[in-house]
Amino acid sequence: MDKEGKEDKIRRYANRSIEDGFGRENDYDHAKVLAIHWQDTGPENYEEEAIKLTEFFSTRLGFETEIFRIPSLNSSASLKMTIENFLLRQGGERSLYVIHYGGHGDRDYEDHENRRRRSVWAARAERGGPKLNWSDIQPCLGNAAGDVLLLLDCCCAIQAAREQPKGRIIPGNVEMLAASAMGNEKTPPPGEHSFTSKLIKEMEGHLHSNNYARISELHKSLLQEDRKFIETPIHTSLAARRGSIRLAQLRSLPDSKRKPTDIGSLTLELPLLMEPTEKILDEIAEWLRDRPPHAISSEASFTSVILRAQPLRDYIGRSTKGDSPITAIDNLPGPSHQNIQSKWSLLGALLQYFSRSRILNSAANLFPCYSEAEADKNLATPIKNLEDAVAAVENVIDQSIQELPELRKEEQLRQAIRETTITRLQSTLESLKIRCAAQFPPKNCENSDISIVDFHNLAMNQEPGPFQALNIVEAGPYENLLVEYRYYDKENMSKRQFQLNEQRMRALVNVLQMPATGSFGTLPCVGWTSESEQARHCLLFDMPEGYKGPPLSLREAILGSKRGKPTLGQRFAIAKTIAQALLKWHTSGWVHQSIASYNIVFLCKEGSASVDFTKPFLCGFEYTRVVGFQSTERHPDHRKSEYDLYRHPDRQGDSMQTHKKEHDIYSFGLLLLEIGLWDTLKAAFPVPSPKLRTEILSHLSKRNQRGGLVRFEMGAAYEQGLQKCISGSLCVDQDDDNEDRLAQNFRVEVLQRIAQGSSIDAP
Repeated sequence: MDKEGKEDKIRRYANRSIEDGFGRENDYDHAKVLAIHWQDTGPENYEEEAIKLTEFFSTRLGFETEIFRIPSLNSSASLKMTIENFLLRQGGERSLYVIHYGGHGDRDYEDHENRRRRSVWAARAERGGPKLNWSDIQPCLGNAAGDVLLLLDCCCAIQAAREQPKGRIIPGNVEMLAASAMGNEKTPPPGEHSFTSKLIKEMEGHLHSNNYARISELHKSLLQEDRKFIETPIHTSLAARRGSIRLAQLRSLPDSKRKPTDIGSLTLELPLLMEPTEKILDEIAEWLRDRPPHAISSEASFTSVILRAQPLRDYIGRSTKGDSPITAIDNLPGPSHQNIQSKWSLLGALLQYFSRSRILNSAANLFPCYSEAEADKNLATPIKNLEDAVAAVENVIDQSIQELPELRKEEQLRQAIRETTITRLQSTLESLKIRCAAQFPPKNCENSDISIVDFHNLAMNQEPGPFQALNIVEAGPYENLLVEYRYYDKENMSKRQFQLNEQRMRALVNVLQMPATGSFGTLPCVGWTSESEQARHCLLFDMPEGYKGPPLSLREAILGSKRGKPTLGQRFAIAKTIAQALLKWHTSGWVHQSIASYNIVFLCKEGSASVDFTKPFLCGFEYTRVVGFQSTERHPDHRKSEYDLYRHPDRQGDSMQTHKKEHDIYSFGLLLLEIGLWDTLKAAFPVPSPKLRTEILSHLSKRNQRGGLVRFEMGAAYEQGLQKCISGSLCVDQDDDNEDRLAQNFRVEVLQRIAQGSSIDAP
């Protein structure tokens, strides 16, 4: 079966699995309520509260209701028989059974030293009246075909949920909301302040606001101080991996589904780590159908299938009989071939281990069998999760293909970009396209497909502050446009130089608009515009989906921003992410020229006021260019000594020496130093910029006597990687035109060292 036919088959099966799962105004086809109280309750009027409760469920929600009065004789047997009959009538998977008890609870102190305390219901508050052992009856609730909501308005309700040596005492299909735990105070009797009265009022409020009342949310509301409960209400949820019960108005089946509107739609993408078997699709369908939001239409369906590991398997297992493509795995050097197979084997071993552990299903369609010893041995490797293992395979394939000497020729590079297996390896495809744009740019940039945006001087009257990478403006369809400025000296720039400057701008924007996987560490670029009066071009970036501003730079976080600071593990991860991005830019033929803490920014996730330090973005592209091109003259403000601190000594001041990859690596070393010390260079080393490198290396050379610079904070491996960057010892005398040996040294001596601490926060 061809790929398209196979994906159609998967899609059809998946859609059958979620059929009838959406577009419902309620989660249940049938719902019934059983209100229970003692026949002889003494002076308290539990009968009246039971009537109020059943009237609410009947008139407000359309549930069937009944009241059962526990007799004083044969009370336990009578209640058990009533509940069993109640659960059997009109059952089904989409049924809800609500059981409410209003009355007294007993502490069950009698002879409790010889057994575990039980949940006991009592007809009267004083001793001597009828009682029954609810703990003996409660297990039968697990026989219900649907969900059960247990509402207990009595003292000592926690006894019904207390864990037993064998585990959970409440059946997995039961959710409980109850009046109190085991406090000294008794629950209020029937009336305005009773648990039942307040619960009815709370349910009414939630239904009015949301058209439904979720039990977990009701519990949170009841916990608020203004509810003035003497004892704290308690809540136990349904079994693991299930949501909380939602109460909504029950309608007849023909009307229970709503037709879709034209308001809009959302697309949910679920990348899979393995080929979707029917069992996996059934599990996904069950997860999606478990109480979906009522706003989702019944027209919801799967429209595409994404198999993230599939392109990797296709590349690694592709037959090379006959004329093989340039980038085929068999054409890679022996060490690269072995490295790919090693990473692939590790991913296979991890998946098989999780399959045996029932965390994930079988991966037999992707991987051959691996021994348990190999799986267990590989689990000791510091990979946080399977996502990292997949990324490791993608990265090593990308690196190996980039190092092929044949790809230095334009014809063969463009041919590689068109190869079928490469077009499915998104990260590698991006790298090759960006490399092609660097080495073989369009001869006529005026006609290249680049977004030149006219937003009518959108950045007018805005000036970036010192060390400020981005400004936020609103223009056109973009509510939060992030703007980065690229200045030029128009007074001393010839017409030819101005044209060359614009040509480089077009080439840069062309490249910035390519990345889609995030491996280059950039924000989504929407284009550029020019402001001749301010003598600057404006790089325009859209706010990433799911994020909001304003941006916070790494420098601002280091200086003590009130918006928070990252954990130690996040600091390692920031260094690792920027190292990976820098390596991607270098292997694709570009130098950044402005690696510094003020050009690393973070944003807030929508719905949160906290900065997301797990996702650093690389900015400061005003001087970024193709390797080997002459460096652009810097703006006078950027020649100041505080900016020079972050530059290689050969590039400080008015130097027009061509910027090299090792200059970026030096600046990255300074970035590692600031992250490690959690201090700025100026504060940590108050010396003139030309002397900074010597001062740092001097401290590092004395590490045996003084304990090093950041070994205490970040470890010896991190400091060794930092030293390699600043000392320049990664450079080699004999390297190829693409400086592959420099990239390999950076990967092994720096990236792999600092990556060791990125999982330090993992539990």
